[in-house]
Amino acid sequence: MSNRRKPQEGVRLKIARLRSWFPDYSRVNLKITDKDGKLIPFILNRMQLVLWAIIIQLIKQGKPIRIYLIKARQLGSTTLFTAILYWLITLNKNKRVIGIAQDDEAAENLNLRWQNFFWNSRKELRPRFRKMNPKMIHFATPLKEMRSGLDIGLDSMMVVKTADSPQLGRSYTYNGAILTEFCIWPQLGI
Repeated sequence: MSNRRKPQEGVRLKIARLRSWFPDYSRVNLKITDKDGKLIPFILNRMQLVLWAIIIQLIKQGKPIRIYLIKARQLGSTTLFTAILYWLITLNKNKRVIGIAQDDEAAENLNLRWQNFFWNSRKELRPRFRKMNPKMIHFATPLKEMRSGLDIGLDSMMVVKTADSPQLGRSYTYNGAILTEFCIWPQLGI
């Protein structure tokens, strides 16, 4: 009898590893644009690895992950946090995350980052989506196919809003959030 695994068993093991360890997932599935405009695999830099270690430590301690980062520009912290939220949403059912920015343009930019992760990811790791627009991505089986009796799929969402939205945080229970440029919100009257 052979000790070889069936092909689908190997795929399940690989998916389980990608689901459990973000640095592997990002390297294998996510692409970012470097400073020269080239699309490259998202391999965590030194600062991102330090932030990832802090996140893992908080998880092991059973503490909520709340990181307030006074950051230098162009080190990749926003990219890291948007990528982690994308990872969590696209591999888990019934999750909701929100990106909150100082204005419409910045909110749509957050969503564009998520859309770029989606369109540049490996096909086999790309979930089905029902709705994708500048304000949200709903990962679920398309309605046309739902009518023929298919499972709803992930039913997970990524939503973006501006900090001054009157209904901010209502309608859904969010499992994660990224707030950008938080320090300038008071200057904007938020």
